[in-house]
Amino acid sequence: MKKTANFLLVFILAIAVLLSPVSAFGADFTDDFIQKARAAGSAEGAEVNSKAAVLINLDTGEPVFSYHADDAMEPASVTKIMVALLLLENVPDLNTQITAPAYALDLLGGTNSSLAGVLPGETLTAEQLLYCMMVPSGNDAAMVIADYLGGGVQGETIPKFVEMMNQRAQQLGCSNTHFANPHGLHDPQHYTTANDMAKIVKYILSSQYAEIFMKVCKTTRYTIPADNVRKISTTLSTTNYMQDNVSGGSYYYKYVEGIKTGSTDEAGYCLVTTAYNASKKARYLCVSFGAQLKDADGKKGKNGAMIDAKALYSWAFSSLSYKTLVSSTAAVKQVQLKYAWNKDSLLLVPEQDFATMVPTAIDPASVLVTPNDDVPQTVNAPVKKGDVLGTATVSYGYGDNKIVLGTVKLVAGESVESSQLLVILDRAESILRSKWVKIGLVLFVVLLAAYIAVSVVYNVKKKKLQRKNGGNSKNYKNYR
Repeated sequence: MKKTANFLLVFILAIAVLLSPVSAFGADFTDDFIQKARAAGSAEGAEVNSKAAVLINLDTGEPVFSYHADDAMEPASVTKIMVALLLLENVPDLNTQITAPAYALDLLGGTNSSLAGVLPGETLTAEQLLYCMMVPSGNDAAMVIADYLGGGVQGETIPKFVEMMNQRAQQLGCSNTHFANPHGLHDPQHYTTANDMAKIVKYILSSQYAEIFMKVCKTTRYTIPADNVRKISTTLSTTNYMQDNVSGGSYYYKYVEGIKTGSTDEAGYCLVTTAYNASKKARYLCVSFGAQLKDADGKKGKNGAMIDAKALYSWAFSSLSYKTLVSSTAAVKQVQLKYAWNKDSLLLVPEQDFATMVPTAIDPASVLVTPNDDVPQTVNAPVKKGDVLGTATVSYGYGDNKIVLGTVKLVAGESVESSQLLVILDRAESILRSKWVKIGLVLFVVLLAAYIAVSVVYNVKKKKLQRKNGGNSKNYKNYR
């Protein structure tokens, strides 16, 4: 309870910092933000219950809070998100019948696993197995899926499937992820990061599988009908109390949609959720790993991952808003223009409006747009409106509290034709100023001087010879 109170106090203090004249806020809350929050007076900074967490605005794709998000952590049953992706990618028809082999289920013996009650020899559809895995976090369903996608050969299937998991993670850019099993039970070689898991989820949400994936993940109750093996129907309940308004208690948060819970003694509480607030027109993804599982008495304690997610969502929806900070019509820099008739400058403007998630109190007029070194001092006509001529950095605040929000491309604000006369004159001037022209002129002057000198000597000798011969030039010709 004390930790929860401290956490809420931290967020109140953080919001106070954000709303102060010099805000310690950027387009993403990195560990740098945490340090600045501490420096601004929050004793606990942005400490959360989880050992690692990231909150991402799905409308912009950018994180707005990050805490040790690149640290390797055990994901527990959050692992099943990758299993779900591989099932959706490799089984186009979710009505495909899959029979649960006893040997795959036997591998879970003695693990005290969370189960969906899949029975040996039972045939379920791929879709039913997906619900069994994601709703009650059934390790048995995960093993059956892994066996099926791994080829269905006893002793070979699970390693093959795990290899598939790792290959897919690498393809998605998860550079600090390594899976060792399909269910998430403890293994020293089984780890990922909050950022890597966010990459996987963001990919799924942008893919053709997003609709069915979220339909399954948002389900709170799912019933498997009776069959020749299952004598009575079975109703499964979600482990995600944040979306369960019946059993969720204080964890319930009406904006949450999915996705997956997880917990082991070693991993602690783990959670991946999304939340959508229609009135705020904002959607977020939260990944939280490593919240303490047991209290000081060794008993299972409160789910700190859910507490963190609820507090982060509440904070984001109440304190942040999506704002257009830079207009595409606002001139950022004026550069010198050459070869244009009766026009010697050109205005550069942002290629498009720049918008991002920022504290509601930020005044767009106080945002700085600073041209970068790649912007030329001079531009040659002709130039077309929209031609990219450099970039500018968008920031907020000053001095040590200056926060970079992003980068915009700078483009020509108008089209300008070139003057051929000015081009010709400039080229002529350039030619006259060239090194080789200067060398040529020097050589010409030297040769001219030499020619003049030789001519003078020649004429002097000619006159002397004429005087010597009494003005007869005949001998002079012979002399030559």
